[in-house]
Amino acid sequence: MQEFNEYELHSPDSLFHEGMDLLESDHFEEAYYTFQKLVAVQPYNPDAFFQQGVALIKLGRVTDAVSSFESAISLSPTEAMFHSHCGYAHLMAGHHEAALERFDYALHLQPDNFEHKVYKACVLAEKSRLTEAYDILHGLVQEHPDNMEIQRHYASVLFLMGDDHEALKSYGLILKFDPNNTEAIHHRGVILLRQGNRPAAVCCFREY
Repeated sequence: MQEFNEYELHSPDSLFHEGMDLLESDHFEEAYYTFQKLVAVQPYNPDAFFQQGVALIKLGRVTDAVSSFESAISLSPTEAMFHSHCGYAHLMAGHHEAALERFDYALHLQPDNFEHKVYKACVLAEKSRLTEAYDILHGLVQEHPDNMEIQRHYASVLFLMGDDHEALKSYGLILKFDPNNTEAIHHRGVILLRQGNRPAAVCCFREY
């Protein structure tokens, strides 16, 4: 049987791997405390702060997650993923301007990353800047026609803009790939109802 000394059991590397294992097994509270121990002994480790932020996001503690991500950014300001996750935490906390700033900087570092673009579009939609959100997502669905996550955000913006014809096409495509997608079924029913097609809308709502 292999034996470990006390340092090996609690070394920074072992704490990091333990924290990652806990995250991957959905033990988010334990993961948070493990990374808390790690940042106490390695306050210069940006990855430790980042993973602590990930655990906090999973726990719904978005304001605390922002703080962890900001610490990671201060230690490694050119890591796009840190900015993107910080933007997501800001978005979840309702800090739209701060979220937009982080996603813009992530795109400055990685201009072709479509996930950063999607999240930026989400912030713009939340701020009712629908035309700007549409422009981003319309380009993305042309580049990634089989990505249903992009298609879902695109359909939502079309729905909010009142572009019923294009929204129905987009929701139809989503339902082709995922026939049980409740969001697509519900919004398709709402569109049919406001178009005056009550029988078809009722059929949609029965599926919902």
